[in-house]
Amino acid sequence: MLKVIAKKFSLLTIRVRVGILIFNKGVAMAERISKKEQRESELRKAFESGGRILPNNFEAEQAVLGCALIDSEAALTVVSKLEPVDFYNETHRNIFAVIKELFSKSVSIDFVTVSDELEKKGNLSAVG
Repeated sequence: MLKVIAKKFSLLTIRVRVGILIFNKGVAMAERISKKEQRESELRKAFESGGRILPNNFEAEQAVLGCALIDSEAALTVVSKLEPVDFYNETHRNIFAVIKELFSKSVSIDFVTVSDELEKKGNLSAVG
């Protein structure tokens, strides 16, 4: 009888520990989302204020977009870590928004698919 109770107790302990781990992961994810939203809000405010130019690197933004267009693993990394607001250049923001949208639809990311989507949205001539 004691063995059965001990076994049930150990299973209950395991379930509680798993529940705590899941809860902690959820809290960590919520904190990351909150920080990301805060960062986006701060970037948006600084960008809209017009009083100060944000630090930026045009070539680095081009390199990130180029990597996403050439390599599917790079696209996964870029799409999972960046948002359109992270790009200072508006053209780059528009291109990345299309890349992210295509990626969410499980469409392959390459020059042709991104160009076609930009054309459908009427943004191809604006981004060049």
